[in-house]
This record gives sequence, structure tokens and C-alpha cells, in this order.
Amino acid sequence: MSVLRDDAHLLEEPANLGGILREVLRRLAPAAPADPTVSLVQITEHWRSVLGDELAGMTRVLRYREGVLTVEVGSAPLLSELKGFARDHLLAELAGRGVLGLHDIRFRSVAVHGAS
Repeated sequence: MSVLRDDAHLLEEPANLGGILREVLRRLAPAAPADPTVSLVQITEHWRSVLGDELAGMTRVLRYREGVLTVEVGSAPLLSELKGFARDHLLAELAGRGVLGLHDIRFRSVAVHGAS
């Protein structure tokens, strides 16, 4: 996949290597949003739309940092399913909805306090 596939016009003008490199880096590693809370809210909305209300209700998006989304899961069978089979599908779906730079999802089990 070529990062510059849509920018053939850049090669028609005299090459400014610095400008091209800045553009490539901007696309591959976009700057963090000014307000990370807003982006986490948006990611949570995308998460809910991908997973559906019932399954999303058994999870909680905790953070998104350096391309890694961390999600807490309140059901052992769902945790197993998400870790084992659904990770690649979820990565593709979230990336398709504009979650920039996402490359991994880490799932954590919810600790149940007071259980014997």
C-alpha cells in the first residue's frame, strides 16, 4: 500500500523531501487530539456501534494510547471470544470508522470483589 497513492501531484512539482516526509509522517502517525477525552468518547461510540448495545453493555472502553485500545470485559465467555476470534474484525471495523493509528486491542477481565 502506498502512502502517497493519492498524491501523484506531489511528484509533478520539484520534490521537496522535507514536505513529503512531513506528509507521510502525518498520515502514518497522526498527532494526538487536543482533548483526549473527546476522542475516547468518540471511540466508545464507535465501539458500541461495532459491537452492538447488548455486548457493548458488558464492556467498558478504558483508554486509547499509542494505538492501543484497552477494554474491560465483564463476562469470561465474551472475553474469550473477543481475544480469540473477534480482535482482527474489531480492529478493521474501528479503523474503517476513523479510529486513526489503532493497531491493537487489549482486553481485561473485570475483577469481581467479594466473590468466594
